[in-house]
Amino acid sequence: MQSLLTTKEAAEILRVHTVTLSQWAKRGRIPATKVGGAWRFSKDALQAWLDDPTRCPTHAERPT
Repeated sequence: MQSLLTTKEAAEILRVHTVTLSQWAKRGRIPATKVGGAWRFSKDALQAWLDDPTRCPTHAERPT
């Protein structure tokens, strides 16, 4: 079974605020899943997201 990170753990890795990360997850801008009402993040999926050259974090912060 794959290890999942909490919002706090993932935010620390990405060096963003937990609120920002939760907003990204809610908008589908970052790979995440809800478990028991709380966001969880796969470390492997986050790494793949970071490595994606088409990803632009400044666009993810802008409201749609």
